[in-house]
Amino acid sequence: MPKRTCALAVTEDGSTIIAADKFGDVYFLPLLVTEKGGFNPSIVPEIVTPPPETNSQKAFVPAANDLTVHSQRNRKALENQKRQINKQSEKSEPRFEHKLLLGHVSMLTDIALVTHQERQYIITADRDEHIRVSRGIHQAHIIETFCLGHAEFVSKLCIPAERSNLLISGGGDDDLFLWNWVSGLLLSRVNLKRHIDTVLSRLAGETWSNKQAVHKRVAVSGISHVRLNKDGVAEDIIIVSSEGLVSISTFQNCQTDICSIPALFTFLLTGDNALQHIQTVTLPGNALSHIIHDSRTSAMELKRFLIVSVDSIHKPGSTTAARDDATKETSPLYMYEFQDQLLKSIITFHSSDEGEGLRMEETSGNFTNLLYNLEALRKKDGDTRGDD
Repeated sequence: MPKRTCALAVTEDGSTIIAADKFGDVYFLPLLVTEKGGFNPSIVPEIVTPPPETNSQKAFVPAANDLTVHSQRNRKALENQKRQINKQSEKSEPRFEHKLLLGHVSMLTDIALVTHQERQYIITADRDEHIRVSRGIHQAHIIETFCLGHAEFVSKLCIPAERSNLLISGGGDDDLFLWNWVSGLLLSRVNLKRHIDTVLSRLAGETWSNKQAVHKRVAVSGISHVRLNKDGVAEDIIIVSSEGLVSISTFQNCQTDICSIPALFTFLLTGDNALQHIQTVTLPGNALSHIIHDSRTSAMELKRFLIVSVDSIHKPGSTTAARDDATKETSPLYMYEFQDQLLKSIITFHSSDEGEGLRMEETSGNFTNLLYNLEALRKKDGDTRGDD
């Protein structure tokens, strides 16, 4: 892709990928190509094919040579230049069919596709606290509305499948937001930080070595929806995971640490459009990702499960401190079953890599930043907004 992709979605017919990137652009490209290697013309007419790759670029030739360079420093520079001769330049454009749909003036963070009243919409969120509602692929340049109300970045969007006019969003704010995205109206909000504080207060002693840890900021890392059927009544459950920032203080100094919350939080989406806290599920490690899994045991019975990926290297709550029981095998996956709105642990998946998994010394630097990067979206003092 032209720039680093940060979020993906697939259209309902399974034919097209919608990709949002870090520079605020949204592209679409074929998931299933035609015999000619491109889009289905009935879905995407008049697609522009990128020009074929050519090798007409001139080879690089240093202006200096061994006779004109005398100092040792310049000779080393000339040797480095020679190593670059005829080196293939990086491709600036992908060599497959794609098309720009829309763009933001800020870094995109998430994207959602939804069909409402037989019309398709693309909903995008960005670092500048915006949630933008655009029309579908053919009219993506038309903005229907904005959902404005976040004071910090928006990192995750979730649309309940059976209540397609609603949108749950979360990010760097202390609250989860519930919108009627069709009209752009904020229906309700619920405080997430107080539930996170409860988890971290319990972890403070064991994770930060008996130092006083105060939770300062929230960074929502995941929002999922599942519909349960209880006694013939449908109930919509929202599952949330989060990262954050903690202030760790001792008698002599104070420091901050990026934390990941080793818990999931479930909320009931009520009939009067509010989020009601149901359960805090404590995990054995930091929550990395979670998905919903369905299993039909009979023609009439459908069971819903939640599979959670956890960090088995760091201490629960921390992104820097190693586990005390690092030599003990820790499962990377856990499965929970929904039983009357509550999640019950049923299965632990064990690794089969025979000790070849990641070790603490291999998880520093870029790898840890890859897992825990939401706090970097938060604007620092002096940062300007993209729309200023």
